[in-house]
Amino acid sequence: MSDHDAAPPPLLTRFTSNIRRPHGLVAGVRAEFFCFNGPDADAVLILGRTDLQDALVRVALTRDGEHYGDFDAYIRRPVPKLLGMVANFYADNGVNADRITALGLSKFVDLAVMVDVHQLQTPDGAKASAATATSAVDKPARKPVGPHTAASSLLWSSMFLGQPQVLFALGVIDGPKVIGGGAEGARAARKDGWARLRQLAAVESMADADPAVIRAWAVENGVSVFLPKGYP
Repeated sequence: MSDHDAAPPPLLTRFTSNIRRPHGLVAGVRAEFFCFNGPDADAVLILGRTDLQDALVRVALTRDGEHYGDFDAYIRRPVPKLLGMVANFYADNGVNADRITALGLSKFVDLAVMVDVHQLQTPDGAKASAATATSAVDKPARKPVGPHTAASSLLWSSMFLGQPQVLFALGVIDGPKVIGGGAEGARAARKDGWARLRQLAAVESMADADPAVIRAWAVENGVSVFLPKGYP
C-alpha cells in the first residue's frame, strides 16, 4: 500500500474500527471494517444512503498518527451486527484490490484504526468537490445541485438502468435480454448507461439534463415504459 501525496479530496465520514479479513470475489475484493455501537457505528450509517451506492471513495487508514495505507474503492451498504456495524468497500481487480488484500495479513486483522473516507466521485461518475460531497463530518448532507436535480435523483435510484432493454438501446450491452457479469457486471453496465445518458443530453452532470430529452429518447427507442413513476 502506498501514500497519495496530493491534497485529500472532500472528507465524507470518519470512524474508528477494527480491520476484518477481506473477502475475495471473482472480479475484485471487498474490504470490511467493524465498528462497535456508538458514535463510530453511527458515522458508518451515512454509507448506506442510496445516493452514495457505487460512489468512488479513497479510504485512508491511520493508527496513532501513523499512516497505514489507503485504497480507492466503491461504497457498499454497511451491514448491521448485534454489537455494531460493518463498513464495506469494493475494489475491482488491480492495484486497489491488492492493497485491500494486504489487510488480510494476521498483523492487521482486528487492528483498531482510524478510517477516513474521502469522496472521489459521485455515483454518476462526476468528480466530487467540497460542494458536492455528502459529508457526515463537518456539514449537512448535500447532493449535486442543478436545474433537474430531483429528476436525476429519481432516475438514478430507479430500476431504469437495470433493464436490459434500456442498456441495449444505449449500446451498453450486446443483447436486449441479458446483463452479463453478475452483480458487478450489472453495476458496471449501470454506470456506463448513466454516462451514455449524460452524453445523450450533452451535459457533464445529469442534474443538468432536461428530462424531456431523456423521455424523448426513451419513447423513440421503445423503453419509456421503464421510466420511473413521477419522472417528468
